[in-house]
Parts: sequence; C-alpha cells; structure tokens
Amino acid sequence: MELLRSVAKHRQLFENFGIVVPEALAAGVPVMTTHGAPWHELETKHCGWWIPVGQAALDAELPKLLSVKPEDLAAMASGAGSW
Repeated sequence: MELLRSVAKHRQLFENFGIVVPEALAAGVPVMTTHGAPWHELETKHCGWWIPVGQAALDAELPKLLSVKPEDLAAMASGAGSW
C-alpha cells in the first residue's frame, strides 16, 4: 500500500482545467490518469501512466503499478520532477 501512496491517482472522464497532475509532477510524484485528461506524455516521458477511462482499465493497470520496483518508481519520480 505504501506504493499506492507514492503515486498520484487522477481518475476522471474529462479535464477542463485541472492542476492536480502538474502539481503532482512538480512535487516529483508519478501520476496515473485516464485518457479523459490530456496527459499522454506521462508514459512517453516515463513519469506515469495514461490509461483508458473505466474501472476495467484501472483494475488491469493496478497490478502493474504494484509490481513496479522501488528503483523504477524513483526514476519515474525523478522524471516527474524534471518535467
């Protein structure tokens, strides 16, 4: 569960002007958000996950998140902070 506390989760159908994701990135916290938000670069910049909207997608991605090695999460956090 400690891992889940170290990743910002941002689940929504759309984003009109949210600052949750940039605030988390600025703090060096990797982010998981949905395709409803315009953050596709989270994955290409290796500082988070951009997943389809819906519970099924979240259920599929959480085991992957939980299997991330601490050193890989630290690298993601470093990338998040430098974005």
